[in-house]
Amino acid sequence: KDSKHAGWSTESAAELDWQLGRWKNVLPQQLRWEDDEPPPSDINAARLRAKYYGARYIIHRPFVHHALHPLVPHGTYPVLPEDGSAQLAGRLSNQSSPTNLAALPANAAFEPTGRRKSGMAMAPLEPVAGVVDKSVIDACKSCIGAAIQSTKAFHGVRGRPIVTNIFGTAHAQFGNLLVLQAAYRSQLLRPIVHPDDLKYLMEETIQFFKHLSPISPTLRIDAAILESSMKTLDFNQALVNPSPVIYNSFGEHSSGAPSPFVSAPLSNSR
Repeated sequence: KDSKHAGWSTESAAELDWQLGRWKNVLPQQLRWEDDEPPPSDINAARLRAKYYGARYIIHRPFVHHALHPLVPHGTYPVLPEDGSAQLAGRLSNQSSPTNLAALPANAAFEPTGRRKSGMAMAPLEPVAGVVDKSVIDACKSCIGAAIQSTKAFHGVRGRPIVTNIFGTAHAQFGNLLVLQAAYRSQLLRPIVHPDDLKYLMEETIQFFKHLSPISPTLRIDAAILESSMKTLDFNQALVNPSPVIYNSFGEHSSGAPSPFVSAPLSNSR
């Protein structure tokens, strides 16, 4: 069934995910793998897994955006003064370092579509934990799992990975970690992201970026952004199982059921 609350059809995502799984199942025996296997040491096997999990991540990523930015009734968005956007632009232009996240104003956010209503800046929306379609949560779990697997796909390869575009590969991992951080900061999605996994992936990726920084100023900035954001994360907070209110496709809801999404650390990824 399609979620009334999501612009991307859950049926479409399920179909694409099924087709991707069928492709994986018909691979030659020597190329097949299980999701719980450690990252391969062979570069071609690592590239294959990275492409597979990257595709799965893209299929389900719109649902993570929806869970982080729930829709609200028209006209209920809080707004800033009309000159709020100008003030924000001025503050950003005066920043000496693009990675000083702490210097950004708390209201540096816009509505989920990325658009801004004429004449006003949008104040950030606080996600309403638990008020979301169960199919969206399932898709979020698939997206987050794929982001983790895609990011660590090359961790078993010694030395610099031989890929067609090392910048593209590295910058994709940067995007993965931004999504994982956003999910970890969300009360609704936090149980899906284990803190040990996130910390490990960030540390490994930062070192990888620093190794490449002499040939890419962009990756040097990416590494600085990750280091800055990592300082704002609490990796010691306990995993909490929320008791979500789940809305089905007909707008009915039920509550009181414990969340089935309790992640465990990926011990075989170390």
